Amino acid sequence: MRSNSLALLLVPSFALALAAGACSGSTTQIDAPAEDAGKSSSGSSGSSGSSGSSGSSGSSGSSGSSGSSGSDAGTDGGGSSSGGPVTLKLGELALLGVTNDGYVAYAAFGAQDVSLEVVSVNGGAPTVLVPSLGQDDDVVVSGGAIGYWTNTAATGLGTFNVWTKAAGAKTNVATGSFAGLFTATADGARIGFGVTGDAAGATDLAVTNASAPSATPVLTGINLRSQSCPPDIGFPEKGNTLLAAYCTGNAQNAADAKVSAVNAAGAVSTLVDNQGAGGVRPFWSSDATGTKIVTLGLPGGGSPNALRVHVVATPAAAPLELDTDVTTALLTSDGAAAVYRTGAGSIRRSTTVANPVKTTAVATGALGLLGFDTTRKFILFRQQDALQSPRRSDVRMIDSTVANAPVIDLVATQTGTTTGFTANGSHALYVTELAANEALGTIKTKPTAGGAERQIATKATAPIALDSGTKVIFVDNPKPFGQQGEATVDIKAFDAAGLGGPTLVATDVDAQGFRTSGNKLVYVTLKAQGGGLFSRVVP
Repeated sequence: MRSNSLALLLVPSFALALAAGACSGSTTQIDAPAEDAGKSSSGSSGSSGSSGSSGSSGSSGSSGSSGSSGSDAGTDGGGSSSGGPVTLKLGELALLGVTNDGYVAYAAFGAQDVSLEVVSVNGGAPTVLVPSLGQDDDVVVSGGAIGYWTNTAATGLGTFNVWTKAAGAKTNVATGSFAGLFTATADGARIGFGVTGDAAGATDLAVTNASAPSATPVLTGINLRSQSCPPDIGFPEKGNTLLAAYCTGNAQNAADAKVSAVNAAGAVSTLVDNQGAGGVRPFWSSDATGTKIVTLGLPGGGSPNALRVHVVATPAAAPLELDTDVTTALLTSDGAAAVYRTGAGSIRRSTTVANPVKTTAVATGALGLLGFDTTRKFILFRQQDALQSPRRSDVRMIDSTVANAPVIDLVATQTGTTTGFTANGSHALYVTELAANEALGTIKTKPTAGGAERQIATKATAPIALDSGTKVIFVDNPKPFGQQGEATVDIKAFDAAGLGGPTLVATDVDAQGFRTSGNKLVYVTLKAQGGGLFSRVVP
């Protein structure tokens, strides 16, 4: 689970700062070291702070786009939406996340206390949610909601609270809640959070409406202790059925997951029982509405690494097995196809109906998937081992709908990395010429429909697509600052479909403190440089 604890915010490092900034936007990397599968359309337990993106255990994927807020928000004299930046808050601040409907959660550092506050990306009066946060308290932004914990003990158990624009703050919802375990629908109407957690590392989960939250558990015995079985819990991109893959109990070596669904009425169904035959990993990937999901079987057994399709509305029905020896998989947003990599190094696409039709785009040699566009048509992958510090590899692109697809070599050597594609899938985004112990390289883009590669910037990093269209922001000019490992960066933007060069959006941005929200950049500057929280339309 990813979360924003105050302890981490108070002791950043330069390397962590760059990494946090690079993860702030809508990325689509799915090549984790253990190559867990990438999500098609899901939230996750503990997704934190990025507009249009969500985390999961070892993977990432899209969970809808963040939009601008409603008509109640105005500006406070800091600028206009068509010109310079809008001042949202001045002072020493830490950006924690932005909801899908454009509300920013941040920590404000006072002389004695750290408060948790929320404000519209368009400006207006901030709302103070917690006047004084504790050192172990936590905040998680997911979908259209902000989950936060107060009175949190060193064990990680605290009091759960939630805020949404529609319902406001609901406080003291549950005690004994594991800080960081939280997910919400894209509109924030439905939420899931831990209840009745215990020191042994197990918890139950409540799934409820954010407007009148109930702490009554609906899923029980979720294992948070096993290193090989982190829970994967979330909502689909456009649906309100919670999906959860998790081991039960508190054994450290648990690996056989259970897969459950909780519909909008609160009814629970079991799609895979971890007490039965044919165990699966703690993973699921769904279509946009949560009608279908795919699961991956555990290694070994009679059908090793089996890729199976489940229809959520009919949990008792036998799943459809698409293939075996599958290491990574995701479902398209319409549920019509699964795209996956096999242990033998092939990349395939299979329909999700009886007698599935399979297309082998790459027959052999694919060592890992690196990214995919929103339609799951175009796939980025690597054919060489990944190097570390920073993580880098070769980068190749194929059209997964074409048998024996021509491989486009974007980066032929182990000097590249990628953040995926523009929001509309028209251009691949990648960085090349990365060297050992160097975070900066050359940003390039290439049309997926064919055409010339275009160089955008040198000595830069982290191209991040906005939530729609072809505009992209990136990090330039990183500079260490102060004695606490802080760093500042400049944020620039370009249009991948255009011909012009980059445009400067903001300077001296806290490297840990920026997000995208709709067509806006939301960012923090450090106290020593006139600290504050700002938003600006990306030109």
